[in-house]
Amino acid sequence: MNTEDIKEQFVALRMIVEEASISGDFKRNNKAMKELQKLYKTFEKDYASADKILGELLVHKNYCVQSGAAAFCLAMGIRSEQAQSVLKEVAKKSKNKSRQSRARHKTRQSNARQGTRHK
Repeated sequence: MNTEDIKEQFVALRMIVEEASISGDFKRNNKAMKELQKLYKTFEKDYASADKILGELLVHKNYCVQSGAAAFCLAMGIRSEQAQSVLKEVAKKSKNKSRQSRARHKTRQSNARQGTRHK
């Protein structure tokens, strides 16, 4: 498998993990996690390629991909400072999204009680 294939597979699997976690599809999540474990073993065999690939994935646009790459980096002892920084940033974004989601939910509840709709 070449570098691009590995990156694409990692991204696809992390997206499955994200979607399955949200929907509660634990079987699909577990299957994707097993495939990610295989990728991890591939990375362990070639630290130079792992460093390059994970470095690119740490700046991916999707936070789930970023956090997965950061976890791999920390486990492998590569790009540790960057990985920690990414995880801190993901945690901040996640906290803000949770606040926004709760605010939207409260607005919807309030509007539902008042008989109005929120778009």
